[in-house]
Amino acid sequence: MAGLCALLLTATPAAARPTVKLSRTEAQPGVRVVVAGHGFPRSAALRLSFGGRTLGRARTGRRGGFRLTFRVPDRAAGAYWIRAFVRGRRVRRRFRIRAVPLPSALEPAPAPAQAQPAATPTPPAPTPTPPAPEVPTLVAAGDISCRPELQETATTCRQARTAALAESLAPDAVAVLGDNQYEHGELQNFVAAYDPTWGRFKAITHPAVGNHEYEGDPERDDAPGYFQYFGAAAGDPTQGYYRWALGDWTVFVLNSGAINYTRDTGLRPELADDCWPVSCMVGSAQEQWLRAELATLPAASCVLAYWHHPRFSSGFSGQNQPHPETEPLFDALYDHDAELILTGHSHNYERFEPLAPGGTADPDGVPDPNGITQFVVGTGGRNLHTPGPQLLTSEVLRADVFGVLELTLAPGGWSSRFIAEDGSSVDQAAEGC
Repeated sequence: MAGLCALLLTATPAAARPTVKLSRTEAQPGVRVVVAGHGFPRSAALRLSFGGRTLGRARTGRRGGFRLTFRVPDRAAGAYWIRAFVRGRRVRRRFRIRAVPLPSALEPAPAPAQAQPAATPTPPAPTPTPPAPEVPTLVAAGDISCRPELQETATTCRQARTAALAESLAPDAVAVLGDNQYEHGELQNFVAAYDPTWGRFKAITHPAVGNHEYEGDPERDDAPGYFQYFGAAAGDPTQGYYRWALGDWTVFVLNSGAINYTRDTGLRPELADDCWPVSCMVGSAQEQWLRAELATLPAASCVLAYWHHPRFSSGFSGQNQPHPETEPLFDALYDHDAELILTGHSHNYERFEPLAPGGTADPDGVPDPNGITQFVVGTGGRNLHTPGPQLLTSEVLRADVFGVLELTLAPGGWSSRFIAEDGSSVDQAAEGC
């Protein structure tokens, strides 16, 4: 279309740098605008947003192009960003909403010559409204990829399907919640099975480690395949915990290691009540680091944390499967009024009401305003588990569907959707922070 204005994405490593063109760069609400893009990855999920709100979703074509049409939203006059998101990249274009002129009033009869008023000075132009900040999204799941020799069935090895689902959501960041590659997180298995599926998000992935990454050799206390595959993104290999930020939120990735490897097998009985090989106990390096990091945050900050083993869970193998070994980490987050905890390990989806330490939802009969909402999202593809009786504090439990959790992390709160393989929303929730 003639007169389209192009924008180049800076510092893009591809040979053909993505461009976005608009049929117009300013208009009143309701006016039709065409957005066209070129040079993006081929057949990739695309999300288009206007001022932080999603306008539409599509896929790029076989040559990496797209064309979408929208009508200017009914929003205040001023400058906004139109952004196209594809596989962790974004290209943005500034757009201005023009004010709608007020209807003309009937002209009054002319006043007598001697009563002509003085000319009214022209008011100064209003200060342009800055673009609304973008609200980031995070996609999360754990317990993902089968061993490469195993084939997909209706109930196992669905990692390619959940990866396609995650891609369709065009997230800003991805959290994998441990047991990301079976059977023991071998590097060759990561390369053969995880990389062709969830590996497409590697540049925006912030991983947590699980017991299957540690269990390859009982004489070792590391997870070599996991740390080699993810590299610096996984943190110090001797710790496996770290801090990062998404929008206005502070995110802590913690290490519950291979709790069940020691507790259930008895291989290391001296560690039966603790995480292994990185301790979770009160006074441990991990717990003290977490408390020190939390102490640096403003009191009103929004905090999300995730690790592999759930503090509370309706469980698997027909039994509830809580992990009290992680209680010191939960307590530290509770003491700082953290909002969210994400976990995996139980291969089902579960959302709890906001909980206090010990798993109570309303101590003394009064809902706890500082309670933390915990999710279990062990639905990344490996297989599904049969839980025990649903805990009283569990608001939603689904053990019959693979899928991912999408979190929208706004400056003053969060909203969530658990989305099944077929794209349907299974559960939604929201809270402030």
